Formats: sequence, C-alpha cells, structure tokens
Amino acid sequence: MVRRVAHGEYPINENLSSQPELAGKILSQFQELSRKTEEEALIARLSTRETEVLNYVAQGYSNKQIAAKLDISEQTIKNHVTNIMMKLNARARTQAVVIAAQQGLISIA
Repeated sequence: MVRRVAHGEYPINENLSSQPELAGKILSQFQELSRKTEEEALIARLSTRETEVLNYVAQGYSNKQIAAKLDISEQTIKNHVTNIMMKLNARARTQAVVIAAQQGLISIA
C-alpha cells in the first residue's frame, strides 16, 4: 500500500469512494481521533508547576507576586510563563489563560 501511495495512487479505493456516506463516516472518525489526540497532547504538556503558575497568572498576579507566593525567583517565574506560552501557542499571558481555560487546564472563578 505504501508503494502504491508513493506512486500516486489513493489509499481509498473506488469501492469506498462510490459510497459517500461510508467515506464521510470514516473521515469524521479520523477527524475526531485527531482532535482528541491534539487535546490530550496539549493537556499533557504542562507540568504541575506550570499549571500552578498559570493559575496565579489567571488570578492577576504579577511575576514578582507569584515568585513571592511560591518562594522561587522571579526569573524562574518568567521562564515558566515563557514555557507555558510556547506550549499553549499563545502570544500573551492573557491568551495563555484563555486557551488553558478553554482546554480545561484551569478554571477561572
């Protein structure tokens, strides 16, 4: 099958393409599987400490305040926030909070 695809053939044969309902169902199952995998990967990528820092960010704490709360350096907090933003593909702290809340990583109360 791999060789046939490499030569330009389609992995879905004519029998399947002549049954659009079945083809649609298969496509929908692949999309659902892909969506679940992406969500699970996103959730798994934040460490416990990053989630903790993100919760403080969501509450409006500054890096300095979070550092004091967690008794670690402000630079460590900056590193955590940078990592969080990269992992969530966010451009700003606020966007990271919104994404995390949408994904169920944190709750905003």
